[in-house]
Amino acid sequence: MVEPPAADAAGAAPELADAATADLADADDGEVSAQVVEQQFNRLAVASESKLGRCYQTATKALPDDQPIVGEVDIALAVMPTGKTENVRVEANTTGSQTLANCALGVVQAWSFSPHSAAGPLVFSRKFRFGPGQ
Repeated sequence: MVEPPAADAAGAAPELADAATADLADADDGEVSAQVVEQQFNRLAVASESKLGRCYQTATKALPDDQPIVGEVDIALAVMPTGKTENVRVEANTTGSQTLANCALGVVQAWSFSPHSAAGPLVFSRKFRFGPGQ
């Protein structure tokens, strides 16, 4: 199973290209603030728990019951001003399962975001914890 860390955990906050980004959506062009994109990122992480759980189940099917997969997959991405994601990648994988890491990566690659008002990409990172009963 998967357990994302709390939203205020280290690595969950975006690295902003422009720290003075507005707090509210820009009414003229429909763009949202970096804070709204961060909220979307955190909601998507929680909403993807069942899909990530299926990744875990798939990766453990071929293993004996006494050899569970345990560890974390750390995934990072950049959200461009258009809302498109780029450079979605696994930064660390302590599970020992490339199958699990690739599946989790595929889940995150499917995420989409609202266009935002920051001057450049917003970079996010999330550690997903996997193990029996999590």
